[in-house]
Amino acid sequence: MALKPESSVTSERVSFQNGRGYSPSQSMPARGLSGSALPTPTGLVRPPSENQAVRRGVITGFIKVCERWQIGTAKQIALLGYAEDEFAGAQILSGRLRGGQDVKDRVGYLVAIAVGLRALFNNSTSSERRWLDTAQERLGGKAPLDYMTEGRMINIMHVRELVDRERAL
Repeated sequence: MALKPESSVTSERVSFQNGRGYSPSQSMPARGLSGSALPTPTGLVRPPSENQAVRRGVITGFIKVCERWQIGTAKQIALLGYAEDEFAGAQILSGRLRGGQDVKDRVGYLVAIAVGLRALFNNSTSSERRWLDTAQERLGGKAPLDYMTEGRMINIMHVRELVDRERAL
């Protein structure tokens, strides 16, 4: 196999599926998985308004679960793990502050609990709420909602396990 001289390599054009061609000496446009431009030292991947919408989606799901269960703002902030910093918790609820992985994990567990309770109680909101307010021996005699709002992630995980057991999963 003979190598081509350097000059012939730079003059060839490589064609891609989109029909656009680039010569090896040209820099190809950098694209991320979503097709948007990759970050540059001076730019963002997405405009801030798009980032806001993404963060808001997770919190919107959380708020819908809380509205279904008629949980007030103070308990919502506690469920997110921000009982000690209500200001930051309120900022997360409003979508102005990013909560991080811990908030995403908490919301994921709470949504799983909500799905499990819907299945367990045939989509009866009043039955779900009654279960959340009824003391459970496996939770040290505390009601699941009170147990979860103590602020520890492990408490939310215990309630999820309890719901899974009730559903025989």
